[in-house]
Amino acid sequence: MRTGVRLLLSQDEQAAREIARTLDQLNRERRSIEDGIREEAEEIAAQIVSAPQDGEPFVLCPYQPDWHEGVIGIVAARLRERFHRPTIVFTKTADGSIKGSGRSIPWFHIRDAIAAVDAQHPSLITKFGGHAAAAGLSLAKETDIAVFTEAFAAVARRELRASDLEEIIYSDGELGESTACLDTALAIEKGGPWGREFEPPIFHGTFLVKNVRELRSNTLKCTVQKEQWALDAIWFRRNSEQSLEEGKRYTMVYALSVNRWRSRENLQLRIEKVLEEHP
Repeated sequence: MRTGVRLLLSQDEQAAREIARTLDQLNRERRSIEDGIREEAEEIAAQIVSAPQDGEPFVLCPYQPDWHEGVIGIVAARLRERFHRPTIVFTKTADGSIKGSGRSIPWFHIRDAIAAVDAQHPSLITKFGGHAAAAGLSLAKETDIAVFTEAFAAVARRELRASDLEEIIYSDGELGESTACLDTALAIEKGGPWGREFEPPIFHGTFLVKNVRELRSNTLKCTVQKEQWALDAIWFRRNSEQSLEEGKRYTMVYALSVNRWRSRENLQLRIEKVLEEHP
């Protein structure tokens, strides 16, 4: 954080460039750490969902003692997106305590759920806080994770139905060539800030995919074509089991975004979900 503030306050262009390079390197390192932890956490979560021990798992609480505490919140968000369950990712801190960072789904207030566990087990949670969509907590020791997970899952089973674990995607419809344009993307951008219960517009459509290329382990770039018009597209945060093949058609959910590069603005379709593959 201090490095970012130094960049914003710098009055010297050369010094600012050096700070910017440092920030870029830090971000690349964070992204690499995040990708590794996300892959491990997704594997654990996939095993829980595919082979449940006691009925349908309503929550996910993966833990590894060596996960970096600076990215567990981001990883929790990625697991929530993929598996559509309230998720808390745990790791061990330098002092030996356990830190958890959680993200939730609609209709489940994760901070209140943690408070309910705290009321049932007054000495279990050392501190917690947050809001409906995101929360954090601390536990004293590793053995407390199992106790917390069981109590947290019990709260989720009381408040959620199995159908709540099935994600519902609300689309603003299909766009034609005249509306899938840079002006529309800029208008959406200016319409924010967007957030929970004021979601940015998303759309759906079926496209022919061309020019697929992988930018890094979980990001693909491609061209999508519909009738006579084509758009550049990018797919962030895909899991390793998902991909796109050139020459195939896919129904996908997407957002319109503005790609800014060297003072130029171009329309870019940002793929949110791939729903169906067509022959």
